[in-house]
Amino acid sequence: MTVPYEITSILKPTLDETELAAAIQRVTDQLATQGGTLIHLEQLGRRRLAYEIDDLREGYYIIYTFTLDADQISEFERRLKLNDTVIRSLIIRLESVPKPPSPETQASSVAVAAA
Repeated sequence: MTVPYEITSILKPTLDETELAAAIQRVTDQLATQGGTLIHLEQLGRRRLAYEIDDLREGYYIIYTFTLDADQISEFERRLKLNDTVIRSLIIRLESVPKPPSPETQASSVAVAAA
């Protein structure tokens, strides 16, 4: 039975644009390999951390919304922890499958993130 989840992950701030895209693609590929479906991907950009983690003060915040079989989530989380570009991540189970945002909503969230 597929269950909706959301991951907020913080990636290393030292990544350039190509490495950042590759790190995001690695996570989505792993999700697809395990039979999951990506619903929405939101890049919040580079933000200051609340506290230092491994001598880093900033990180790239990425939010993935997806569905995955409940028995696959522990393996997905294990592989996410092995990813050396991920500083921290938090996986939460959602109550229901969210609808993908409309293009208007997506455009406004991008404008807010850029400000």
